[in-house]
Amino acid sequence: MATSTPRDQRLDSAKGILISLVVLGHLLEATSTWNAEMIRLPLTIIYMFHMPAFVFLSGISAKRDNLPRRIGTFLVLLLTFQALYYAAVWLSPLERDFSPFMPFWLLWFLLGMIWWLLLLPLVWRAPRSAVAASVVIAVAAGAIDEMGYAFSISRVLVFLPFFITGTVYGKQILDFASNIGRWLKVCAGAACLALGWILFSTDIHQGWLYGSYSFERLNAGTGEGLAIRAGLLAVAALTTFTVLSLMPRHRNPAAVIGRRSLGIFLLHGFVVLAVTPLLPLGQVGANTVTALVACVFIAMLVVRVLAAPPIDRSVRQYGSKVMDLASRIFEREADRQPVRK
Repeated sequence: MATSTPRDQRLDSAKGILISLVVLGHLLEATSTWNAEMIRLPLTIIYMFHMPAFVFLSGISAKRDNLPRRIGTFLVLLLTFQALYYAAVWLSPLERDFSPFMPFWLLWFLLGMIWWLLLLPLVWRAPRSAVAASVVIAVAAGAIDEMGYAFSISRVLVFLPFFITGTVYGKQILDFASNIGRWLKVCAGAACLALGWILFSTDIHQGWLYGSYSFERLNAGTGEGLAIRAGLLAVAALTTFTVLSLMPRHRNPAAVIGRRSLGIFLLHGFVVLAVTPLLPLGQVGANTVTALVACVFIAMLVVRVLAAPPIDRSVRQYGSKVMDLASRIFEREADRQPVRK
């Protein structure tokens, strides 16, 4: 009897924690857009590693088989939710820009996955060289002045080492991280918190953490920009490693959430857009604490609701069924073509 490979609870747990941080980070941004210090501190710590870590986990999960279908599914979800978010913004009092050349807000990750998956055949031809080249590309990408949000290219290049390293060495890194000593884990965690405090204290511009701006737009020279980018990639790598080292091997609530992270990721933005007019509380005074507590509570509620099996199943089945329909249409059209002698 064929048996399926058991899920790695460490990966699911990490995904559950990271998707919760994604939701919380977006809610915190809605309160003050990085203006209030009490909001900016957790935002800095979240953004210094959460997307690189998510990309790393995506690299571990990336499979070489049936790539066209996987890419097509991400494309279906991207186009569908681009239209849905356009409608949501059009119906809301918010002012958000849309462009055919860039995904809306959080949807950049879907386009990023398409680009990264397209690179997989090249990566597996020379995996070690691909890892080394990706680091050089990520550090140097900001030197191109035109880098920005268009087609998510900047973020794709900046976070590229995490995807490729996750693809090539991810499982080995996960095993190594899980097996380091307890005190080393504590020291690594303390070091990461200290680095987060340093980034906060230096008032680093959030554009550095987004990975979507060139050095010129961030008012940095090429040399300074290369040094800052390299340092931030190192901080993200250390923090990602530390988080992975703390993940339990047994089934837990975070792992359940992690298995259903796709629906949470795609749908939580509608909640954030809906509550944004109610959340500019964190800009002044005591309202900052109220806003912080409110965001944590809303994030927990959103994650819990959107992790419901029917919601996650509906999102996944939608992409799969659209691809099945597209495949049938393609095969039908191919059968209609006359055979050339």
